[in-house]
Amino acid sequence: MIPDFGLLDPLWLIIFINGEIVKAVQIPFLTVLLSLLGFLVAVVLSAVIAGAIAGTEPKKEGGAG
Repeated sequence: MIPDFGLLDPLWLIIFINGEIVKAVQIPFLTVLLSLLGFLVAVVLSAVIAGAIAGTEPKKEGGAG
């Protein structure tokens, strides 16, 4: 009984292998997972935005590395 979320397929497979743990932690795990994913997305977005801002700063060297 694995929900078809597409992106979470490997993760659900790992959870499913653990068997009984699925029934015990499915709902809290989804909540934690979603909050962690939201946090990771925020971190990645902030890093990308910071990188873009840093990348648009004028550089006299004219090199990217």
